Amino acid sequence: AQQFFVEAAELDILLASADLLPALLAAALTRADTHATGWGDGRRLADRTFATATAAVDLRHPAALRAAALLNAANALPALDRALAELAALRARIAAGDESGLEALLAEAESARARWLHERQQADWEREQQIEVEMPTPGQALAQPLGLGNWARRMEQKKRNTGKQGDKY
Repeated sequence: AQQFFVEAAELDILLASADLLPALLAAALTRADTHATGWGDGRRLADRTFATATAAVDLRHPAALRAAALLNAANALPALDRALAELAALRARIAAGDESGLEALLAEAESARARWLHERQQADWEREQQIEVEMPTPGQALAQPLGLGNWARRMEQKKRNTGKQGDKY
């Protein structure tokens, strides 16, 4: 396992999107369908898709989910707004009969989820955050504390330039 450091405020933002939002969406989907007029018959057709999409409802006690939502409302509300905007975009494409637009949104979602699953399975989060840093040579490392850092860099640069252009002397 790799260590992961975030500030408390950043953790609240991340948890609102990655943990709280899916649970709230699962609760909303469950309520929307189970309160629908045709649910009596529809429940017979509800299968793994419905069960998977609503599974987060069972992961927390309602009081714990309520507390998480209200205590982190500053981040829960923007997360819900983003979800509502995505639902509105889907609704607009469906209402307009926009086949290509709807398919593009769905394909983008499928691609984003596949990318996340792959990254999650690899769990190599450090690779994307690594910054290439040129390590000093032993000569540079020894010269720096002695105040000869600039001299050592000039000598290294001269060596590189000489090696590329051939000896002039």
